[in-house]
Amino acid sequence: MSEHISEPSADDASSRMERFQRMRQSLPDIDNDPMINELRARMSLDPQALVAGIVAVRFLGPFGKALVERLSASLGEPMALVPARLRLAGGKNIERIIIDTPTGTTTFVLPAFDLRDEAKSAILNLDLAQISPESLYWNAETKAWKRRD
Repeated sequence: MSEHISEPSADDASSRMERFQRMRQSLPDIDNDPMINELRARMSLDPQALVAGIVAVRFLGPFGKALVERLSASLGEPMALVPARLRLAGGKNIERIIIDTPTGTTTFVLPAFDLRDEAKSAILNLDLAQISPESLYWNAETKAWKRRD
């Protein structure tokens, strides 16, 4: 006893394709879903950079938390992802805060201890999404971050 298996007709294939297209259109658009985009971003993070950033935020205390909040707002990124953009340098007495932004890497070279609070507060007033990728130094006279001349 042999059964004959027939090839599907072009009409059957066309009908299946139409049903598939209708079903696909009824599904939510995941390419523009903020939650899906956040998950994609989290999966692409370098875990070592994230851990180093979290340590930096904890070390900086209230200023670190404020910096993460400011970066999150400026860059439109979830606060959980922002620490991966931060690094500290200079050993025991932190001398530099390094921030990776969409325009590149910016290094804030911190001044002497007596001027640090004022200088760190001024970082929070900058548009961090648009800051130029360079080393910036605190000018105590103008009370602003500047490039070294």
